[in-house]
Amino acid sequence: MAEQAMLDVSMIAHRVPLRRMLKLAQEESDALAGLVVSASLIRLLRSGEREPDYIGYLISRYFGVQRYLIDIESMRALISAEGFRRHVIPYAVDGPALVGPSGSLPSRVKDEWARQVIVEEWDFLMNHSWLFSKTRAIVDYMIDGGSNALYVTKERLEHAIEAVKGETHDIGEALRHGSDRLVGRTLKKPHNHRISPNDRVRALAKWVAVGGAGTAGLLVPAAGAVVGTAAAAFLLYDP
Repeated sequence: MAEQAMLDVSMIAHRVPLRRMLKLAQEESDALAGLVVSASLIRLLRSGEREPDYIGYLISRYFGVQRYLIDIESMRALISAEGFRRHVIPYAVDGPALVGPSGSLPSRVKDEWARQVIVEEWDFLMNHSWLFSKTRAIVDYMIDGGSNALYVTKERLEHAIEAVKGETHDIGEALRHGSDRLVGRTLKKPHNHRISPNDRVRALAKWVAVGGAGTAGLLVPAAGAVVGTAAAAFLLYDP
């Protein structure tokens, strides 16, 4: 599979990134290239099996988006837009998936649909790499289920941005370039490599997780015994 990024449910449910992606899907569809979304989320929105209010309740409860920020009709408009259908790929996990070292989800996740979405997102992160999220809920499920996250704080980023501080007047832009530099070094990418599969949508995310084989070389030496096994670890940062 070519390098792609999974959109967490919160990215499609939260009205801020939703409105921006809906505009991109309608006016500049190729801006959504390189993105993947849970097949279970797509099926639920298209099926009509559950009422919009109940879908909103599930998303709010399990994926950390406040109910008043969720617009189910706009979510359905996004997944129905030609640009979305052409470029965004549903990702499914067939059969049981041992996505973490213990293969278990937190017991607080009672709903079967929510459990399947978490499995699909977790499996994608562990096997393919990128996950964009507006809330931390999905990351916390993974950590509670046995995966380990190496969190890159802004203090750590300060060391990565020294070289760019003097070259920009915008400290926010400097932090973004600094985080890119650190993540790029983690993934062993050349300095001019595009950092993520879709930087425009990544900018709408609050959290970015990077997993899969690309992180194995650095995560274990960097975190030592805390991380344990590379296959169960991922890098988490705020772009």
